[in-house]
Amino acid sequence: MRKVVAKRALSMLMALVMILGVFSYTGIDASAKKGKQQVDVKAYAAIFDASYYMNKYPDVAQAIGANEQALFSHFINCGMVEGRQGCAEFNVQVYKAKYTDLRTAFGDNLPLYYQHYLNTGKAEGRTATSAEAAAIANPSQSATPVQTPVANPYDPQTLYNIMISFSSSYPEGMRYTNEDYYQWRGGIYRGGYGCAGFAFMLSDACFGDLPARKVYDVNSIRVGDVVRVNNNAHSVIVLKIENGVYTVAEANYNSSVHWGRTFTYAQMCNVFTYNMTRYPQ
Repeated sequence: MRKVVAKRALSMLMALVMILGVFSYTGIDASAKKGKQQVDVKAYAAIFDASYYMNKYPDVAQAIGANEQALFSHFINCGMVEGRQGCAEFNVQVYKAKYTDLRTAFGDNLPLYYQHYLNTGKAEGRTATSAEAAAIANPSQSATPVQTPVANPYDPQTLYNIMISFSSSYPEGMRYTNEDYYQWRGGIYRGGYGCAGFAFMLSDACFGDLPARKVYDVNSIRVGDVVRVNNNAHSVIVLKIENGVYTVAEANYNSSVHWGRTFTYAQMCNVFTYNMTRYPQ
């Protein structure tokens, strides 16, 4: 009899872990340990010129020589974190200085600026050339004004653009399960697995280091909020809200990434548990 009771208790405990285990209060960023890239490494070749890099950084040339592959590897593994410039076309410090919405989203995480430029920034007409560096450093001597900062970094369209930029690195149907972990900067939880981790990653891209708070009112949901649904069993992040319809991004839904599932207001009310928002109060 005692064995039966013990087995039942163990089964109940495992079920509870499956429901609540998407959140992690300890641990490290497993995705970083796995060395995952949010942009295909080959894509960085578009902003890298080996000759330019070698001539601009004699310390690198002295350490690893003139081998183009070795220089490219240094740029990927060290140079981007250090804010080094891979070509004349793109200066990450200029990119960070020019665009207030990106500074709000990415803070001092320099690799995210390179990623954003390749994913969406260049297509949007954003620029960050060597010539602009002098203009930013000496604005009074520049005939071309630096772009006017975005007035509202939490504009729904701005947040949507930031989130959807990840769809090239995490395409529709890509496998994503509870083995995938992300360390969050929102503060309520240290990180999350599967659906929660994916939503937390997009949340950080939108809101940087802003603290999160729970809200138990379905009418409070805004673009960029992480919403817990299905009796607190699943996380989605809101991409847009139009005509009472919520469009979301999610992962670990059928063990994969999905962009664009929709909920009517009635459906959202039916599945809503709470949402985590990071809009300034």
